[in-house]
Amino acid sequence: MLVEDGTKIQQHAQHDSRSDCLTGCVPPFDEAGMPRVDYFKATSAYAVKKHLESSRLADTAYVQLAVPLAPEAAPYVLFYVGTDNKFSHDDVRRRWKTTKRLLKNEGIKVIGFASDGDPKLLKAMLNETSFLSRLQRSKWGPFFIVNNIPLEHVYIQDIIHLLNKIRNKLLNSKELKFGILTIKKDHLQLLINTISKDKHGLNDTDASTKDRMKFDPTWRIMQKDVRDCLEEFVPGSEGTVMLLQLMSQIYEAYCEINLVPLERIFKIWHALFLIRCWRHKCIESKSVGKECITSNAYQCLELDAHGLVLLAEMCRDCPEQFLVLCFSSQPAEEVFRELRSMTATNETACEFSMKELGERLRNAFMKSQISYRRKNDLKFNNIIRKQNKYPNPPHPMPTDDEVRVTIEKARVQAAHDLLNLGITTEAHHFMDSMNVHDTSFEFVTTGISSDVDSDSDSDLEQPSHNIEFVSTDDALGEDDESGTESNEDEHSSVEDEIYDAEQLFANFKGELKLRNSSTTKHTYRIRDSTGKIHIIKKSKVVWMLSRGRSRPNSARLTRYRKQKP
Repeated sequence: MLVEDGTKIQQHAQHDSRSDCLTGCVPPFDEAGMPRVDYFKATSAYAVKKHLESSRLADTAYVQLAVPLAPEAAPYVLFYVGTDNKFSHDDVRRRWKTTKRLLKNEGIKVIGFASDGDPKLLKAMLNETSFLSRLQRSKWGPFFIVNNIPLEHVYIQDIIHLLNKIRNKLLNSKELKFGILTIKKDHLQLLINTISKDKHGLNDTDASTKDRMKFDPTWRIMQKDVRDCLEEFVPGSEGTVMLLQLMSQIYEAYCEINLVPLERIFKIWHALFLIRCWRHKCIESKSVGKECITSNAYQCLELDAHGLVLLAEMCRDCPEQFLVLCFSSQPAEEVFRELRSMTATNETACEFSMKELGERLRNAFMKSQISYRRKNDLKFNNIIRKQNKYPNPPHPMPTDDEVRVTIEKARVQAAHDLLNLGITTEAHHFMDSMNVHDTSFEFVTTGISSDVDSDSDSDLEQPSHNIEFVSTDDALGEDDESGTESNEDEHSSVEDEIYDAEQLFANFKGELKLRNSSTTKHTYRIRDSTGKIHIIKKSKVVWMLSRGRSRPNSARLTRYRKQKP
């Protein structure tokens, strides 16, 4: 399984002595959709200046992770790149095609791709699966909108992100409507304010959107105790109970450990049929943008429901590879959490630059390899917890007839539930609405990117649109390059060319107040206004030519700020 995800980084250009290149700039993509390697070579001081003046700084690090479908195997990073998210879904499709071809040449089969609701990756997946085409027929019944042509790969959207999107839509809306049913956060708030916490287990913050970083509130509001208390103590909350029940079923389909494949298929298709009916009702009243879940969340759910069936078919001959916990973007989130944890004592930095990300990735890779290679000799709790999440022995995979019958059972149960909720049969529309568009304007909360972790440290990242630059590490801007010097002689000696500081640096006059390097590796010869020639580290020259680090992500900083009394 290939997982592709991104995390926010500090916009900061630096010199990497390993490759003698600039890091932190956005490289162009080639015809294969891959970033150009070593594009920002620091061959001369003027080349560095040109790169910095003509290139954009990356604010996001994209990582593509390979997840082996085996509990005893460690995931590993295929590539990472700094980007500003100004690429298209066609670039994504070309990148996937190249990755699949390269892995196939090494005898590695890619079973599918997973992401976290990113619009570009989502559109690429919809195009790859032909979800947006019409008149498709399937052996799994008329409600399955992928045709009988076997797909080589499955496309999955992360369930944790999907559930957070649904929760945020609920809490950010005054109310959602499903026919005669009303779904609103006031039902949860009333329960919290009037019933003691021991009955439902909710906190005041669980019904608030101030902290978008946590998945724990999403998990708590969809618990059975909460639904039971709403039914008993909050009149008119049937619609809210229905939505929380659907969220619970979606979660169980991909995250519950002990379910057999047919139970997973039933739960997610039952939820999908109800949400399909809900969307059709809102589309008829031209209110889908205000009264239903977002189009992004609905499309993610369609992919996940179909993907679960396709994965069961692909794993029919090897049921031990039906590891549903691998079918998500959470392995990438685990990598990001690992990188953020690699800080020194008393350090509170919650973000890092592109160069620092590369250094931490190398350390994380070595740590992972050591852990998995020595897991039989030593106890590593993270590996033990992972292996305990997979069924042993594996459950048998269902036949096509069993899948078709299960999907029909889910539809029948959805119709029965709608009748019990007072929704008449005339409003039962169980076909997809992928190609049906609402003519009303759909308001979407902006400024939120989908970077959610599933643990208690999970977060929904909020990018900084107004970048404010601050000074770097110290007065000289010297990066710590200890331990990163390349052993190669190429580009390592002091260059013959001498650069005038007045032409190289803006607003420069007088003597150059930078410390001379004690070595000749990765240096430039700079002449100041007095005629004195200095041997300056390339990292210092990059610091002089760049604007410094951007401020850390404000959404992450709120975790470390003390509340005012």
